Amino acid sequence: MKACPTKRFYKDCFRLRSEGEEGEHFWKEMMDNKERITLVEFEMCADTSSLLEDDETLEDFVADDPDHAFYSSRIGNEEVCFIQTAGFEFIFRGEK
Repeated sequence: MKACPTKRFYKDCFRLRSEGEEGEHFWKEMMDNKERITLVEFEMCADTSSLLEDDETLEDFVADDPDHAFYSSRIGNEEVCFIQTAGFEFIFRGEK
């Protein structure tokens, strides 16, 4: 398992795709290049503090969706990761 720089919550797919062509292109490329990763790998790469409630865990966040998954992906030269749950993607990016 490779280490990666910490990524922070960027936005959910609804908000991203509402931003017009650029957001839609970002989302499509992210989905086309996704690779499933484990919860542990995701936790090593993502700072979820701004997404989760104070005492909430990732397990709590995805508990209602048995089909949830964690992914890493590439948008050009940038690596992103995301949670896919309840029909949404919650996207994490590195600092810009």
